[in-house]
Amino acid sequence: MRHAISAVSAISLLSSFTLADGATFSITFPVAARSAPVTATDHARCIITLIADSSPLFRRGKPIDGPFWEDGQPAYGFDVSTLAPDTPFPMPEDAQFFGSRAAALPPGNYIAQARLVINRHNSNWRRAPGSLYSEVVSFTIAKDSAVTVTLPLTKVVTVTPDTDTDRIKFISIPSSLLSNFHQRPINIRCSVVLPIDYNPERSYAALYHVPGFGGDHREARRVASSSAAAPEGTPQHTLARNLFEITLDPESANGHTLFADSANNGPVGKALITELIPELHRRFPALKSTPAARLLRGHSSGGWSTLWLATEYPETFGACWSSSPDPVDFRRFQLTDIYADSSLFTISLPAHDSIAADSPLLRFLQPAALLPDTSPPEICSYRRISRSERKTIPVMSARRENLQEELLGPSNTSGQQWDSWYAVFGPKGSDGNPAALIDAQTGEINPSIAAQYRTYDIADRLRKDPARYGPIFQQRIRLAVGDQDNFWLNEAVALLKPEVDKLNFLVLPEGQHGYIEIIPGADHGTIYTSSTLSNFPAQMLDHLTRNQLIPQTPPR
Repeated sequence: MRHAISAVSAISLLSSFTLADGATFSITFPVAARSAPVTATDHARCIITLIADSSPLFRRGKPIDGPFWEDGQPAYGFDVSTLAPDTPFPMPEDAQFFGSRAAALPPGNYIAQARLVINRHNSNWRRAPGSLYSEVVSFTIAKDSAVTVTLPLTKVVTVTPDTDTDRIKFISIPSSLLSNFHQRPINIRCSVVLPIDYNPERSYAALYHVPGFGGDHREARRVASSSAAAPEGTPQHTLARNLFEITLDPESANGHTLFADSANNGPVGKALITELIPELHRRFPALKSTPAARLLRGHSSGGWSTLWLATEYPETFGACWSSSPDPVDFRRFQLTDIYADSSLFTISLPAHDSIAADSPLLRFLQPAALLPDTSPPEICSYRRISRSERKTIPVMSARRENLQEELLGPSNTSGQQWDSWYAVFGPKGSDGNPAALIDAQTGEINPSIAAQYRTYDIADRLRKDPARYGPIFQQRIRLAVGDQDNFWLNEAVALLKPEVDKLNFLVLPEGQHGYIEIIPGADHGTIYTSSTLSNFPAQMLDHLTRNQLIPQTPPR
C-alpha cells in the first residue's frame, strides 16, 4: 500500500510556491508573571496557535483553545530550556508546525495566542500551575511582506484547591507504588459524594465513576448537583440516599490511564485496588466491602476503564455499567485492524464511505498544507477517526490528529488521545517515552508493537479464556453504544457482542444478567438521552436491592 505524502515534504513544497514572506514569532514574559527564569528542569514547551480569518473560528473562538482537531489551523511547538524574564525568545526556525511554516503563512488576518506549559503532569495544560499564556494578539500579513509578532506571556495558570463541602470530600494520598515506579512523589486522588442524609451508623454501597478523557475527580461537583436535583422517588434519588458516589482521577502525565497497569504509567490499577480503596474504607467505615457493593460507571475512556476494572478485578467490583467505551476489540481500533492493516492513516473503504477527489468534504480529511495536485487516491483513502453530529460527514483524519499531537508533545508525550493509548497499551520506547504504534509521518503500523496490545484487547481476552471472562460479562456487565458513534467505537462493540451472546455458561432471570446493546441512531453524546442509559439507575437500584445492600424502604 502506498503511504500518504508526509507532512514535512508537503509543507516544504508549499513553502517554495508561496509569494508571502509570512510571519516570525517570539515570546516573552514579565517579572510580574514569573520572577525566576525558565530552566531545563521546568520541561517547558511553548505552543503558539493561530486562527485565520477564513475560518469560522475567527469570530467565535480563541487561539489558546487550539490545536483545533476538526478545523486544522496553523500551530507551532518548541521546547524552551532557558528563558529569563523580559527577554524575547524567538521561535526557532526548526520549530514543529502544523498547517504551514510561519514564514509561509499566506496573506490575511490572523489572531494568535501562546502558552508556555511548565511541568505538565496532566492531559490539560490548564491544570499545570505556574504555566504562562498570552492574551489574544491580532496581526495582518500583507502580500509580499513579513510581520513580526511578539506574544507577551502575562497570564499565569492557577488551580483552585479542592475544597470539601458538606457532601463532597476530596481525597489525595501518596502512592508508594506509583512514586517508586516514577521515581517522584505521586498522589492518587478521588472525590467522595456522601449519601443524602448520610448516617455513619449504617452501611452503604459505592458507585465508582470513571470520567472520560480529560475529566478528573472534580466531576464530583456535577455528580452531587445531579443527585441533589433528582426528584424524590426516582431511582436517581433513591441511589443518592443509599450510595457513596466516588469519582476517580484517571489523569497522568501521559493522559488518561484507563486504570490499567502499564509499562509507561506504572501500576495504576494495583494502586487503586491496594492503596486507594483500603484508605477509603479506613476513612469511611460505612462503606460496605463486598464486591457486589462496588458498582462501576463510565463513558468513553471511562467506559473502557470500567470494563477493564470489572474483568481484571472481579473480586473487588461486582457490577458495571459502561457506555461508548474506547476500542474493546483491536480489530476495530476505531476503523483500523491493528493486527492486519498496514497503516493507520490509509484504508480502502467501501464505496459508500468514500469521498470523491473533488468533494468539498475533502478539506476535513487533509492538513491545509497538502498541495491540490497530491495524488487523489492517497488523499481520499485517509482513514477517518471522527464524524460530525450529522453522522455521515467525516471531520478529522487519524493523520491530522496524530500530527497535531506530535506538535503538542514530541515523541508521544502530548498526553492526548493517541499518545495516551500508546502509554497504556504499548511498551516503553528506547528514549523512555511511550513507544508509538505507528510511524508518525506515514501511519505505518509496527506489527511487533501491535502484538503487545493484545494484553489489553478485551474481546481477545474473552475469546482466549471464556471460562474466566464469560461469566463476568453474563452476570455483571451492561454495555451500550450508539450505532452512529462519532468515533466509530460501535465497530469494536459490534465484534464483541456476538462473542458474549453465544456464551452459555449461565441462564439467569430476566433483568439479572448483563447485556450488550447497540442503539440505533445514537452517537457519542446523544446516547445519554436513550432509554437504555436512562434505565441504568433503575438497574443499579435493582442490583442493590437483590443483593440486600439497601433497605427495602430507605430510611428517612
